[in-house]
Amino acid sequence: MSGAGFIQLRLTGPRFEDGQIPLEFLGDLAALREMIIDVARWRFLQENPGRHRVPKGFAESVSLNLAGVEKGSAAPIIPYVERAMDSVVDAISSTGSDEGADVGLEPSHLAHFSRVGRGLKDGEAMEFGFPGRRPARLTQETRHRLLSKATANGIINREARYDVEFRGNQLVEANEVSLLDPLDVSARLEEFKNMKNGWFEGDGIAPSPDGLDWLASEFKRQYADDAPSPRLYPTFEGGVQAEWSFGSNAIVLEIDLSERTADWFWFDRDSDAEEERRLNLDDGDEWVWLANEVRSKAGTE
Repeated sequence: MSGAGFIQLRLTGPRFEDGQIPLEFLGDLAALREMIIDVARWRFLQENPGRHRVPKGFAESVSLNLAGVEKGSAAPIIPYVERAMDSVVDAISSTGSDEGADVGLEPSHLAHFSRVGRGLKDGEAMEFGFPGRRPARLTQETRHRLLSKATANGIINREARYDVEFRGNQLVEANEVSLLDPLDVSARLEEFKNMKNGWFEGDGIAPSPDGLDWLASEFKRQYADDAPSPRLYPTFEGGVQAEWSFGSNAIVLEIDLSERTADWFWFDRDSDAEEERRLNLDDGDEWVWLANEVRSKAGTE
């Protein structure tokens, strides 16, 4: 790719014709930044086999800043990391033209499409443009194909990656954390208390210990004993992500510890069906709904 240093992201569809970006769509842009960072780290470590971690402050070099909006469509101009963005755009482009194409990214990278493009409606698209090449279009159809590749093994799962991350960050090297049972919710959340800000290569906010205590207590008190347990992962924003997988069904629950809310996302890679919902985790009825949905997707109702 050329060294222009910018990528143009155009949002097409009736909602964007007046040049405005709906506030609810900004979360998709934040998720896009996280995906770029993830792929950029992967590319760096691939090209530097003697390195076990990226340079300190690596993530700070990736910024998604709104530099301008063109009339007639909503088009943020985004500074980007060239190699990583090339990989993401190539994946979108190849999947759009050939459903069976090898997209060149790991399933853990493609799992970011559970959030990137989630705000798109029918007839809308995110177009990634570079000088001299045809824009790559991310639509709900393309997004579903990418998610199908991510869940081809039955799960949107980063277990192995996070084990490596924990061994590769400064704190874990000093404390030798070992995970005995990844489905033990209380033990997993207690483990997260050892994390510090910058837990992954200088990036990542540590979850609040008080928030983790609250979540552990609520899971024990509110989540049904006979409902399948999730795998838990820390998020870069200081939250917790819970994941379940049952055949073609993948469930992601993004938990905000400070707000005590969660965003539920379910995707069936066979039918391309999906659902999303915002949960208030201070409401016991929401926990009942969560357990019922998990049991339903697991086929254990």
